[in-house]
Amino acid sequence: MELIRKEDNKLIMSNYVGTATEQSESGEDLTYELMTTMRYSPIIKFPDEDIVVMSWKDIVKIAQEYKENCNKGESDNESIHDK
Repeated sequence: MELIRKEDNKLIMSNYVGTATEQSESGEDLTYELMTTMRYSPIIKFPDEDIVVMSWKDIVKIAQEYKENCNKGESDNESIHDK
């Protein structure tokens, strides 16, 4: 994974996918922009405009960790976003 801060002013070629919105603890709507690299790896732009670029290896690692946590007795219905 790579964190690119807003102030880094780095150019990234990307494909727009959509947005995801969640409500903060203070009730404010936070919108995340979802994109992919030209090789279709996920890019997430946070409301503060910082960006995380993920590789497919990162995605596999996250999925493996989630599966292990589910096998340890956590709810299979629990969203990864709830962690």
